[in-house]
Amino acid sequence: MTLHSIDYEVQPLSANMRINFFQWRSVNARVTLFTLAIFVASIGSLAVYAGGTLFRDSLQLLSDQQFSTVTLMANSVNAQFDERIKGLQLVASTITPEILSKPKDLTALLESRVLFQRQFNAGSFVVNNDGIAIASTPGHILRVGTAYQDRDYIFKPLRQGVAAVGQPVNGRLVNAPVFGIGVPIRDRQGHVIGVLAGITDLSRPSFLDVLATNHYGKTGDYFIVAPQQRQIVTGSDHRRIMEVLPAKGVNPEIDRFVDGFEGSTLATNPYGVNLLVSIKRLTVTDWYLSVVLPVDEAFAPIRAMQKRIALAALILATLAAGLTWWMVRRQLKPLRQAVQTLALQQSSHQPIQALSVDSTDEIGQLIGGFNGLLETLREREKTLRASEMRLRVLSEMSSDFFWETDAEHRVTLHSERGRHGDRVSSMVMPLGLRRWEIPSVSPDAAGWQLHREMLDAHLPFRNFEIARMKTDGQLRYVSVSGDPVWDDQGKFAGYLGIGTDITQSKLAQLQIQSLAFFDALTGLPNRRLLMDRLRIAIVNLARHDRKGALLFVDLDNFKALNDTLGHDMGDLLLQQVAKGLIACIREGDTVARLGGDEFVVMLEDLSANAQEAAAQAETVAQKVLLTLNQSYALGDTQRQVTPSIGVTLFGGVIESVEEPLKRADVAMYRAKAAGRNTVRFFETGSL
Repeated sequence: MTLHSIDYEVQPLSANMRINFFQWRSVNARVTLFTLAIFVASIGSLAVYAGGTLFRDSLQLLSDQQFSTVTLMANSVNAQFDERIKGLQLVASTITPEILSKPKDLTALLESRVLFQRQFNAGSFVVNNDGIAIASTPGHILRVGTAYQDRDYIFKPLRQGVAAVGQPVNGRLVNAPVFGIGVPIRDRQGHVIGVLAGITDLSRPSFLDVLATNHYGKTGDYFIVAPQQRQIVTGSDHRRIMEVLPAKGVNPEIDRFVDGFEGSTLATNPYGVNLLVSIKRLTVTDWYLSVVLPVDEAFAPIRAMQKRIALAALILATLAAGLTWWMVRRQLKPLRQAVQTLALQQSSHQPIQALSVDSTDEIGQLIGGFNGLLETLREREKTLRASEMRLRVLSEMSSDFFWETDAEHRVTLHSERGRHGDRVSSMVMPLGLRRWEIPSVSPDAAGWQLHREMLDAHLPFRNFEIARMKTDGQLRYVSVSGDPVWDDQGKFAGYLGIGTDITQSKLAQLQIQSLAFFDALTGLPNRRLLMDRLRIAIVNLARHDRKGALLFVDLDNFKALNDTLGHDMGDLLLQQVAKGLIACIREGDTVARLGGDEFVVMLEDLSANAQEAAAQAETVAQKVLLTLNQSYALGDTQRQVTPSIGVTLFGGVIESVEEPLKRADVAMYRAKAAGRNTVRFFETGSL
């Protein structure tokens, strides 16, 4: 008897039959319960295994991420310490025994180093070989005459001749938690004759604010700890600054950190909170930086996911039981026959044909629906292939507008309005034109050539930037990305893509670059840009055997003028001086402001002959002297200003950028010593 010859007749179930469905001997019950048991056991085992694995993997991942964070923060703090130590060493190198013996000159020297003073919010001071302060700034902190030989950042440089970072203490004069950094001052024979120290007040904004003003996560914290004193130096939780950690033996985890542990681990703090702690030692001091995150916050997503897994397992188990019960009750023979027919057609590698429908029940309807679906799928296959690329591109990237081009790269479609209601798409990609046929505000020939080559090669591209000017005169920047599209025969049909308005981020980027390399007051290159240009000039001049010159220009008695007329008039004078210096140089030379009233003029491409180059540099220096030596209108008053100019040659040899700048600085001080308002060249041996 075949399946087609069976006559189906639906009989109403009797009471006994309904009971048998739920008896263990029933096939329905046994298959359902057996399937459910396997499913529950599998899901339960998978949930337990996945939960444990997820916890271990998440712990390792969080530990690695947190240690990476603390390492980056530690590197940043180390860089800040290195910068301040180098700043101290640079200033200390200018302190001679003669200056050390003159407290007033020494104080003036400290006060003239404006950039140096900004590195220490509680000022700086100099002690003699006996550890007694002989000069200090700012003046309102009365350190002069105070003995500091008991401070570790003083006696280490005095006795060992090395730079030292002191342990945090409560300052005797500022009445706040502070720590100091000291470097030795040496005479010409290299003997230590004093110490230059900079002080940081932890209760005021300082270079450690990157820790004190940020939290890690929602409830985590950063801390810098001095392990020898078992004391918190600073941190994002201001209440714990200068807090003393428990004594040795009270908390084993803290003892482990103090003894030199570095990495990530689980620990409990003195308040009983379980934490994920990451430790990184600082290189310039024996302190360490720690990042702590409560375990409850760190693993909250894991616990939530475990609950969702359990709930999903319960729902799936219930669903599996119902589906199994329903499927077993169905007559499976017609369905099995349909499956066999499909398998036979698939093995013959022929297009799938419609299945025969031998019954009018649910399975017959299912097969009939499947046949209809096959026909619909054939009709929609082309449309689906054409739209697949568009959906992929538009779903991959967030954009302000989308666009299409044909095989000739002409724009055939773009969105009428972007996300923000601005018709930027029609301005950037007008219909019927190619992108390179629309004038760009700042054409980049090399960039456009590479873009054209990618289009001709039918390659996908990402984030190609275009600058256009709107009809109202407003400059707009956009970034476009696209993918090639192919027709049914595999021929190139054009591009589909999206565009994003990046005007705000681009303008912000340009502003950041300007602030990084140019002085905000005068618009001149700052020290950073000067050093970059000087480094390049040294290499170029050495390659072509030419000379260059540095003119170190310092205004005479500027501090007195600034104190008398106010900083506004002082800034006005510096702006006028900057314009005068620019008028004295050639195109291609550089005028930079180092800070305060210090300017540097860099002359390039002078004569290869040292005497001729010196004559050329002196001509420019005399021109600067004559230009700046005039009366300036400063508000309601006129003030005569004179400069002192130090000149040095460089080029012909490779040297560090600091060397010619140091020589010009020394020559400038010789001009000061010669009575000011004059020019002096650097003389060998004056260092």
